Amino acid sequence: GCSYNVFQKMIEREMLNPEEVRILWKSDPMPVDLITVRSELPQKLKRQLKDVYLRVAYEAPASAGYFYEEWNDSTLVFRPAHDSLYAEVRRLSELITNEL
Repeated sequence: GCSYNVFQKMIEREMLNPEEVRILWKSDPMPVDLITVRSELPQKLKRQLKDVYLRVAYEAPASAGYFYEEWNDSTLVFRPAHDSLYAEVRRLSELITNEL
């Protein structure tokens, strides 16, 4: 399995022929990479960093363009992470584990 964005990049870079791939199942959208900071950083700095990422798409679209290009997804947005965002990942993990 892989994320749709990685799948599309592999096709664009001719690393994968889509005619040779059969998609068996697609999950609901899942969060991709997390941006994390050290817990020892001052709270104020952590809040400032979080605010920058949450506002980048709206206040600095040119900067956000880098992320859109890298992930091949113009709908990409940054959201605060919390445990419930990973419910689908856990559900998928349970399905796979139960099949083994």
